[in-house]
Amino acid sequence: MLKTLRLTTLAAFLALGIAACSDDVTEPEGTGFSPAEQQALINALTSSGALANSPAAGFAALVVGTLGEVGTISASQTAAMDRIVENGIQLAVSAALSSTYEGAVGVQIGYDIDGTQGWFIGVVGWNGLSTETNSVSQLVSIYHFDTDTGTPPATHSTTIGLDGLQQALPRSDADHHLATATYWNGIDTYWGTNGSVNFSGSSFSGSNDCSQLTFSCTYSTGSMSGTFEFESAILQGELTWTQVPVGFSNLPAVKLMISDS
Repeated sequence: MLKTLRLTTLAAFLALGIAACSDDVTEPEGTGFSPAEQQALINALTSSGALANSPAAGFAALVVGTLGEVGTISASQTAAMDRIVENGIQLAVSAALSSTYEGAVGVQIGYDIDGTQGWFIGVVGWNGLSTETNSVSQLVSIYHFDTDTGTPPATHSTTIGLDGLQQALPRSDADHHLATATYWNGIDTYWGTNGSVNFSGSSFSGSNDCSQLTFSCTYSTGSMSGTFEFESAILQGELTWTQVPVGFSNLPAVKLMISDS
């Protein structure tokens, strides 16, 4: 319970610092992901609650503000077809919607603030990014965070399952060691009930300052590779949604290291 409270406070603390300096988070010079696109993605992450109850919720604006480019993630046609045959026509509709995401980025975060340390590793993908409405039509996220160290792992594999995020709060300490997957269709957020994710490789280089009023920060850019798939459901009701197997290779990624000022 104490650890949960400290993580929630940490996210709020960072969000305040980022908001105070939001005008300073701009598109890196000479790159292709514009400030308007960044803002649309930030709004979508907030509206969907995709990163809720994770430390990355407080880092979202900072992460997106450091993006110079984004990539794509897509399903193997063979894998998608195998799953369609196996699960029937219902999945065929789902596969058509989720086999490719036109935008995607990998994220790694390590932090040690106010005596709380932890790490986050994940991928966010989207379709239908609109700078006119500051929104996306679809958003997928899959991530794992833990509090055993302040350094994110270069590779990581784990399973996805229901945790306290989908049940009654407060969350138990054990929930900090489970992976989470979400899908948002612009209206409802679906939370992963089972599945798997494999972050098979990552590489980062360089060091850039991203410090804010309330904390010190450096970021480096690089790439991540891996695969994921999951089944999900809304928190209240009987609607379900299936993410067909997708893979990403050399996906543009950013790594943040955050500490006390």
